[in-house]
Amino acid sequence: LVQTYNYSDFSMIPVVYQQFKFYSLITIKSRQIRQIPDLVFANFCLNQIDLSENQIEYISNQSFHQLIFLKELILSKNRIWSIESFFKAIHVDSLTYLDLSNNLIRSIPSKLSNNIGNLEALNLNSNNIEQIDDSAFDMFEKLRTLQLEGNLLKSISDGMFSGLVNLESLSLQHN
Repeated sequence: LVQTYNYSDFSMIPVVYQQFKFYSLITIKSRQIRQIPDLVFANFCLNQIDLSENQIEYISNQSFHQLIFLKELILSKNRIWSIESFFKAIHVDSLTYLDLSNNLIRSIPSKLSNNIGNLEALNLNSNNIEQIDDSAFDMFEKLRTLQLEGNLLKSISDGMFSGLVNLESLSLQHN
C-alpha cells in the first residue's frame, strides 16, 4: 500500500496517524518540512520513505528508529549540510538505498558511522562536495553504486574508494 501525505505548509512532520502503519511507502514531498522529530515513523512497516523537495536541515537521532523493514530513504532536494551528523542519526540496518542528492553537503569525513552497513547504493549527486577524506566509505563494504556527479571535487586520492570492495558503479561526471 502507498500513502502520499498531503499537508499544507508546516515545519515539522506531525505524528503519522496509526491508520497508515501498514503502508509500505510514505511520500511527503514539497511541504517545507524543516526537521524530522524523534520516532515519527516508529512502529510502521515501511519499505520506503520519500521526503524529497523539502527544507530538511535537522534529523533527530531517533527519527528513523524502529524501522526494521526500511529499504529506501529518499532525502533529495533538502538542506542537509552535514553528512557526518546525518549518518550518526541513522540506525537502520535494513537500508540498502539512500538518496542525499541535491543537498548542501560540502565534505565527507573519514570513517562515517556504520549504522547503515548494508547500504548498496548511495546517491550524493549535485551537492557542493569539495573534499572526500581517505577511508570515508570504508564502513560500506556492501556498497555497489556510488553517485558523486555534479559536485566540486578537484582531485581523487589513492585511498578514497579503497574500502569499497563490492563497488560496481562509480559516477564522477561534472566535477
